[in-house]
Amino acid sequence: MRHVTLLTSVNTWECDENAHMNVQFYFAKFDDANRIFCAKFPLSSLTRDNRLTRHVRYHREAGAAAMIEICSALVMHEGRPAGICHFMNNAADKALMATALDTYQPDALEQISASPDIPLTNWSEISEAHPRGLNVSPATQSATGHHKTPTYSGILHPRDFAADGTLLDRAYISCFTDGAPHSWSAGGITPAFLNSNNFGRVAVELKLTYGANAQPGAIVDMTTAFQNVGKTTFTVRHTLTSDGKIIAYGDLVSLMMDLELRKAVALPVEADRMRQLATIQ
Repeated sequence: MRHVTLLTSVNTWECDENAHMNVQFYFAKFDDANRIFCAKFPLSSLTRDNRLTRHVRYHREAGAAAMIEICSALVMHEGRPAGICHFMNNAADKALMATALDTYQPDALEQISASPDIPLTNWSEISEAHPRGLNVSPATQSATGHHKTPTYSGILHPRDFAADGTLLDRAYISCFTDGAPHSWSAGGITPAFLNSNNFGRVAVELKLTYGANAQPGAIVDMTTAFQNVGKTTFTVRHTLTSDGKIIAYGDLVSLMMDLELRKAVALPVEADRMRQLATIQ
């Protein structure tokens, strides 16, 4: 059983140069859906401070004016709470556009008391939300041994924070997307190459791992490491820091898309620079 938590639409200003909703706004809508879900049902222990990761898979493009319906449920695995999942559908035709899987501290999950009111689903019933190119575990500093390139530097503003004082998911992902052209260029895929071929940058899977809290006005910096470079996709690890503390990791599986055909294309020889960087420790 899944509960409808959010009914909304895609605004034109939420779409990027690829003419579809930017990844930061998928996270923003999942964030809203989760806050509504936890407020409506007895899930007070599942706070933002207790959340470990939010893992999103993008299944279909969401264009301007697309009608969005998000349905949420508490995930059970082997008879125990394992997290919360969210399914974003196109309300017009029920096509699945994206999924989110949230994981929490074990002690927070153990505090959930049995209630017939909580919408439940089993791990085996949410295969669309299962991690595919990334693992489900939180990112750790020990797994970031690849060469790191500076790709973003900016400031967190009051608008980036929720009413409870926590940094909004949209703000984290905005740093990732704003740094994306710098990271792709470092890997050999420049804006000039993309524009001349009518290609776009696309994320197909993204895991956000939460770190230390940040405050409005904080200066944030980001480095990016290439990790797995295949024929059509590659994986990067973004590391966001502020005042010497890691505030988030972002693991992404990305690809190039032909903007006319709306299909993935093979990585060109220019991407050999990505492969080189992925081997540097």
